[in-house]
Amino acid sequence: MNWPRTIVLTGLALAIVIAGATIVSSQQDSDSADGQSEAAEIDPSSAPTETQVTETQATESPTPTSEPPTPEKERTNTFVGRVDGGAGTLAVVDHGGEATAYFCDGASLEAWLSGSATAGRLRMSGDNGGLRGGFNGQQATGSVRVEGSRFDFSLRQVSPPKGLYRVADTIDGAEVTGGWIVLPSGRQIGVLTVDGQSQPAPQLDPATGRVTIDGQTLTAEPA
Repeated sequence: MNWPRTIVLTGLALAIVIAGATIVSSQQDSDSADGQSEAAEIDPSSAPTETQVTETQATESPTPTSEPPTPEKERTNTFVGRVDGGAGTLAVVDHGGEATAYFCDGASLEAWLSGSATAGRLRMSGDNGGLRGGFNGQQATGSVRVEGSRFDFSLRQVSPPKGLYRVADTIDGAEVTGGWIVLPSGRQIGVLTVDGQSQPAPQLDPATGRVTIDGQTLTAEPA
């Protein structure tokens, strides 16, 4: 047996095995490092969560600064005219759903009525009468009943100072109530009651509502 040659071959084989193991180990270390690097690049803990995104968006969202819209003021529609046959004068006022009506003959007969004005319909009642009818943007029509008498009507819409005025006060301890209807022509029809006694109403100033009664000045308000 050739011992020197065998020893050389054995040494060579051992060197090849060691070199191969070193290469494998280096490759594994490289793969491990690459894997850790990739893991670091896609680490879920470093990415923003859905909650964080939502919170960020909520923080960045502008805060509304506009105030709630203010409801529109209720409109007042007033209709006036003489009832059919000319037996009296009538005024109807729509206060955005609530309604007031006043009938008078300009001497002593009068009636104050109240009720509703909705969906184009008028429904009112009072101590000595009632009213049924309809209305639109230009006129009001129907019938009114006062002290057992019934009158049909067709009234025109008017604007101030035309319309309906009312006063309730006291003079020297006497109760004073009155109603005035100012027609489109400017003519005034009304009844004034002082301490239970009814009479034709004196002229008032529609621009100010002032009226002189028994030497004293009172102010009638739009009804």
